[in-house]
Amino acid sequence: YGKQWYQRRVRGCACWFVLAIFYQGLKFTRGYVQKSCECSEPSSLIAKVLAERRSPQYNALPEEGNTHHPQGGTGGLRVKTINWKLHLTQTVLQMVQTAMSYFLMLVVMTYNVWLCLAVLFGDAVGYLIFHRYTFDNSDHCN
Repeated sequence: YGKQWYQRRVRGCACWFVLAIFYQGLKFTRGYVQKSCECSEPSSLIAKVLAERRSPQYNALPEEGNTHHPQGGTGGLRVKTINWKLHLTQTVLQMVQTAMSYFLMLVVMTYNVWLCLAVLFGDAVGYLIFHRYTFDNSDHCN
């Protein structure tokens, strides 16, 4: 084997280690974007429909024997819309996260101990770096 083989092995492990850190960073970013989406206001048309459905008359219990809702709805339906740009961002981030997770899974499925350890330690370091922060938007949303 020799020195070149060893250097390629170390570089390969380092690459998967860094990719596993980026994977945790991507999960963190998706959480951040999700929290920013949760506080967005619905459009005025949707807001009117929701206000109508939240009215006491709409949410009243149906009379005995009547299985339909007073105004033809389903009761406590809660529709939430988000900005399409944020939703597109979430969709792209989800796609990239899924692809990265499959690549990392395939590396672990090689059963190469060094590559498996590189992925596991990279994931742990990424979690240590990125997931020490939490998102609390309770004051912002109220």
